[in-house]
Amino acid sequence: MDEKRSPMVRFYCYPEYDPGREYTRREMRDLILPHRELLCFFAQASGYRRCLLGLYFDRYDPDDGSVPVLVMKQSEARVMLEVHGRRFKRAYERSRCGQSLLVTFTTPRGRGWFQMGWKLDAERVMSQTVSVGDLAYNPVVAYLAVDESYAVIGPPGEGIDPAFYSEEEALRAAAAYGRGDEVHEVVELYLEGILNVLFQDEGDIMVDGRTAERFVAACAGKGLRTNAEARAAIDTAVRETVYSCRELLGE
Repeated sequence: MDEKRSPMVRFYCYPEYDPGREYTRREMRDLILPHRELLCFFAQASGYRRCLLGLYFDRYDPDDGSVPVLVMKQSEARVMLEVHGRRFKRAYERSRCGQSLLVTFTTPRGRGWFQMGWKLDAERVMSQTVSVGDLAYNPVVAYLAVDESYAVIGPPGEGIDPAFYSEEEALRAAAAYGRGDEVHEVVELYLEGILNVLFQDEGDIMVDGRTAERFVAACAGKGLRTNAEARAAIDTAVRETVYSCRELLGE
């Protein structure tokens, strides 16, 4: 991607930030570090060669707990070089997507920066080489077991569409429903497919804990905010499809 001509890319993350508290720079670093994989995902998705992300805690949204994350193109990075000085400039010039990440943060009371090593579990955050200049990316979020008519196989009589973290789990669930012999295929469910159900229909997709976490990460990559209360309730150890994508998105 041509960094000089492409726009700065905006995402969101959801750190456990208290706007009424005054943080030291070390505390800000500790607040951001747990989100390293998601930040690496944002950097990789941008397609930029160097990795500079800005987290704007002075624009924190108390309604959903979101903090804007900007993946900076080269011209915006130059401004940061002037603000943070020579040491920051050297760190920026050494940064490479896939190797290290440079993070700046702005709070109502100050600003700072730090460098961190690259960490990205591709399956967990559905990392892909995608075009996100216009947020046009569409990762696989879940898997559905379907019958010959491509109707979703769910528990008898409940009328829900369950989706799972893996093909194997979708097959195990169909067997547990007593409908294993009805499975024609296991199909991938993409983010856009879920969003179409939520935005264009009155239906819902029910998912297990790990898939709920994956859906939240995919929404963040799309620039969509999710419901803070519903996010906090996610338990990745839960294998039953008890999490509503509609509730997670706040629809």
